Amino acid sequence: MIVKDEEQWIGRCLASIRPYAGEIIVVDTGSHDQTAGIVQSLGGRILPFEWTGSFADARNFGLEHATGEWIMWLDADEEVDVQQASHLLELHQYKKSNLLAVEMIHFNGALHPHPDEAYRMVHHRLFRNGKGFYFTGDIHEQLSNSRTDMVQEVEQCEILPVTVLHYGYLEAVADTKHKFSRNFSILQKKLAEMHEPDPWLMYHLASEYYRKKDYNTAIDQLNLAIRMALAQGMLPPPLFYKLKYASLLEAKQFEAAWSGIDKAILLYPDYVDLHFYKGCILLQLGKAELALPTFEECLRLGDVHPHYMTLQGAGSFYTFYYLGLCYAQLKAPHKASQMYVKALERSPHFSEARQELERVRASEHSISCLVDSSSSAFLPDSMQPIADPYPVVIAARLTIGTMLIPGGNGPDRLDQWLKEWDAYADEWLIVDCGLQREEKAVARRYAHQLVVYNNSNSEWAKPGIVLRETASCEYFLWLHPADRLTPEASQELDALRQWLDAQDGRKMDAISFQLSWPNPETDDSTGWTVTRNRLVRKAAIADWNPQLEEFLLPPGALVQESGIRLQFDRGLGRKQLNTLSESS
Repeated sequence: MIVKDEEQWIGRCLASIRPYAGEIIVVDTGSHDQTAGIVQSLGGRILPFEWTGSFADARNFGLEHATGEWIMWLDADEEVDVQQASHLLELHQYKKSNLLAVEMIHFNGALHPHPDEAYRMVHHRLFRNGKGFYFTGDIHEQLSNSRTDMVQEVEQCEILPVTVLHYGYLEAVADTKHKFSRNFSILQKKLAEMHEPDPWLMYHLASEYYRKKDYNTAIDQLNLAIRMALAQGMLPPPLFYKLKYASLLEAKQFEAAWSGIDKAILLYPDYVDLHFYKGCILLQLGKAELALPTFEECLRLGDVHPHYMTLQGAGSFYTFYYLGLCYAQLKAPHKASQMYVKALERSPHFSEARQELERVRASEHSISCLVDSSSSAFLPDSMQPIADPYPVVIAARLTIGTMLIPGGNGPDRLDQWLKEWDAYADEWLIVDCGLQREEKAVARRYAHQLVVYNNSNSEWAKPGIVLRETASCEYFLWLHPADRLTPEASQELDALRQWLDAQDGRKMDAISFQLSWPNPETDDSTGWTVTRNRLVRKAAIADWNPQLEEFLLPPGALVQESGIRLQFDRGLGRKQLNTLSESS
């Protein structure tokens, strides 16, 4: 790993990989925070390195000190799925492989990670030591090989059943790290130095413009990258075309996009994102009838395509939503409603789909087609509108604290939520971020203290710090409203309280919980599992990570894994994201 000032992230990353790594090497290019201490407290080796302006130089410096048979490279804002990480102990089975890939989940929302807001791809992240592998490229460094054809290595690369979760594309994270200014200056400098521009550097520059919403400049850069690739006898990679047509759509250049999208599909006929963009282009041009078979092809292709970077939902819920828009454009409200329902079945509380569904239901003709006039709703029970969720912090010995955002239809849901956890609370703290009158009345029935909190500058992102300053009990336990407490977890929490009471001498600083996100395709427990420091000793809190929603601890803190698993409710979670995005 290479790092600089990553105290917010490095601990979580290393904790996810530590049980399976015989050696942890972290190249530090000049941290001024607690990064080095956290790394050393988790058994890692810190190698100071004077920054040369090249990420490849820093990576290669770390490779020089690696002694393991296999090397895995990670970034600080990544973590390994804890349920799958044990497969890293099976590397000895890949006797004929020198290179292995894992699945990458790149979360792309505004504030917090959510399974429905992500890109998926397979990327080679493990390679055998001493086989000629090294890194090239000052920025967005790539793995190369001095002994063999790297293209052939990648084509023959096997996939290890391990998932790596990446949070660096979340807007809040990218803005905090000032990635655009850093990346832009390095890319501009490198391109100016080159006699013949590198198409990949031009693509990465276009990516930076895209993230800054300068879509026209991104399009210009991508067209140059494609022409340069062709001039060099190189087939432009699929990512070039994915970003080009995403940029054209954002720039509303629909005619220009329509003129070339079929040529890109001819090159990559199984790339679901390109078909999805084609359908969107046709819909925007008023050609809904032509868009229908295109979106149907997206459903046939589905979401899982290991060798492409794909938008989660391009082969499922997003496509059903756009099929609904097509049928609405074709004056077929009954069919449109069916598509919106299918989108919501696959992504509960997909707000745009629900808004369109409600718009169709408002039509008298549509209502007569769909439901009896005496029926309250036609959606299945699992999809009925629910109260807005509330970010809940439980702090224990237990202080229970909550940060509440106005819900509109939330008093009953709020009362149910608070009652469920009241048995564990020695103290309730509720942070009021603008509750409505009925919600405030419910909150006052439980709260020992009701703290009115000014969130006008999005400072609600650090509720843990507010509660730390207010709580009187020794331990906190944070729960997100989308965390569902199972009967098994309830029993384990009872046992955990007794264990905390019985501690002698040095007390544990934190108790970690497992958080399971369901599989986006099946909505079951086969998805991703991460570990979070949810229960912490008040005196041990160093900071709060608003994206991971966990407390940060100082180097050397004692952390106990509890094994308690909470199930993430994707519907509640998505609605929470929408609420937070609107409030910010």
